Amino acid sequence: MARIAGDAFFNCRELTELRFPAGLQEIGEVAFYFCTGLERLDLPEGLTKIADYAFYGCEGVAELNLPSTVTSIGELAFSGCFPLRSVTIPASVQVLEMGAFNLVDLMEDLFILSPTCVIGEGIVWPAVTIHGYPGSTAEKYAAANGNPFVPIEEPSPSPVLSLTVEARSGEGAPAAELRTEDADLADAVLTAEEKEQLAASGGKAELLLTVEDADGTITAEEKQTAEAAAGEYRIGQYLDIALFKTLNGDTEAVHKTGAPLRIAVQIPEALLGTAYRSFALLRIHNGKAELLPDLDRDPKTLTVETDRFSSYAISYLSMVYNVRFDPNGGKSDTESLQTREDGRLPSLPKATRDQLYFAGWYTAKEGGAKVTADTVFDGDAVIYARWSTAPATGDAGDPALWAGLMAASLPAAFVLLRKRERSKENAK
Repeated sequence: MARIAGDAFFNCRELTELRFPAGLQEIGEVAFYFCTGLERLDLPEGLTKIADYAFYGCEGVAELNLPSTVTSIGELAFSGCFPLRSVTIPASVQVLEMGAFNLVDLMEDLFILSPTCVIGEGIVWPAVTIHGYPGSTAEKYAAANGNPFVPIEEPSPSPVLSLTVEARSGEGAPAAELRTEDADLADAVLTAEEKEQLAASGGKAELLLTVEDADGTITAEEKQTAEAAAGEYRIGQYLDIALFKTLNGDTEAVHKTGAPLRIAVQIPEALLGTAYRSFALLRIHNGKAELLPDLDRDPKTLTVETDRFSSYAISYLSMVYNVRFDPNGGKSDTESLQTREDGRLPSLPKATRDQLYFAGWYTAKEGGAKVTADTVFDGDAVIYARWSTAPATGDAGDPALWAGLMAASLPAAFVLLRKRERSKENAK
């Protein structure tokens, strides 16, 4: 879902918790207007626009976390969220509309991290302290509206990292890559002392991510731990995923980072096959195993966040779906079937109905697509029998109906035969 429509949860006062869908980009006007039961808002990464009055009057909200992707906050978007005491506007925000945080009686501090953000009138009460960079639009707003202003110190530049990603495909290992920003990598992998030394010397840190096939080297104990944690998942391939850092020519292995890193692993073609499968990466570390969910939508990669580097296993769950047969006024000897791993049905049952011919199974009672042995299902489904007054080409049709038609046609055939015999006698 890319957008939550305007008025979607208008005045839903009993709503107490929000879990936003993946891929959300916009929250529409007055979408959560006067949802007074909400106490905390954790808006998702990927969200770019919060429209006018989106959370107006949500008087229970005491904590607000805005994502680093939001660019626009509309008029009076959070006005009336009384308990908010401190809010940070990310550097990504380009427009902060009029009264965005007006009528927030308990607010003490507003941090505006964008130095060029366009700020509308009356975004907060005059008593609220504005925090921003010197010379920024935040400082100008504070001066114009009488708000106290506290300058934010410019952040020190993070050391530059030269990243190397290696996949040893010769040993049957899949390709992989680090998908974490350099600054976040520095915080997660380097100590404070190491960062200071690099900043002072202008040196570089090199990180190397390696992936090796571990099917032949995984221990029996690790296998047992992995299989117990996998549950319904099947183990596809064991991997050794390692991280190394090199500073001033000295290399050492990093077994645990200060914060999770995002890595993406290519799923081997042999595991993808033609079946519908759901994949996860199983981490085995210090005698414990844990399934890490796939964070991306690419069916050919596994993207996870992890702070430990040791043994892993690409695991998969075969997606088998239930298909129910609706005879649509007729009869079928099969009520439902499960698909195979490739999403296809093992067979299609026949159906019967008095005085009508079975024309096949369809995805809808009217219209829809005809279901064949090659139809691939991607979820549970109901399919419907389709009926016709005439048999399809080459279809023997319903035996009872054919017998009735034959019986009805016999007298006419007898009369026609007698006429032909008399015509022959007269000709003689």
